[in-house]
Amino acid sequence: MSQQFEQIERLVDRLGAKISLLQKERDSALSEVASLKSQLQEKDLELIRVKKEMQRTVEQLEREKTALQKELQQQEQRMGDLFGKIRSLLPEDPAGRQ
Repeated sequence: MSQQFEQIERLVDRLGAKISLLQKERDSALSEVASLKSQLQEKDLELIRVKKEMQRTVEQLEREKTALQKELQQQEQRMGDLFGKIRSLLPEDPAGRQ
């Protein structure tokens, strides 16, 4: 009976050590999960910031494009007007062409 008791005690000690080891591994894993969750949240926030910055950049570039297109149209209009004035100042070609 004493031997059985000793075997049970050894088994209990081994189980206790195994439980302790598993608890340490669990605590370590939980700590790592918390760290990874934190890193993921930071990356999510960074992604949101980058997307917003990209959207602002796209909007700014669209405004600049619109302004440049308007300026180009104005320049083309001025060139057309200037060409018309120059044409009106030139003497008419004897063949009837201007």
